[in-house]
Amino acid sequence: MKNPKTNPEIEAIKSSLCKELGYLPGDKIPNSNVSIVLGKIDATATLIYAKSQNRKARFARPGECQYTIELEKGRAPKVSKPEDALISTAEAAKILEVHASNLNAIRVAGKIEAEKIGGRYFFKPEEVERYRIQRAIDKL
Repeated sequence: MKNPKTNPEIEAIKSSLCKELGYLPGDKIPNSNVSIVLGKIDATATLIYAKSQNRKARFARPGECQYTIELEKGRAPKVSKPEDALISTAEAAKILEVHASNLNAIRVAGKIEAEKIGGRYFFKPEEVERYRIQRAIDKL
């Protein structure tokens, strides 16, 4: 990746900050305290310049740069809603070949378990299958 062109105004702000703090711009040793301070001076100078231009600016939080954000988007697993693995009342009624109101009565009677999510009831596929098999056995 190419280094961006230096802005002379930002460089002037950096040099004045370095003079105030007593750091020389050529003191960059990787992973040293001086290097860390110079990085903070660079960020502060950029922030001062942005504020002088009336631009919105702030310090980035740790791990917050465009490159890492794009990496995290690619790696992040798709979040599924809890009801994705569950069966709605209408679908369960079709599977069990009963009316939805009858299924609700069965649920109230405690013959089949359901989870209430956002005011709606959802059934686990295993629970629907268990009840379907139980009904078939009861018919015999």
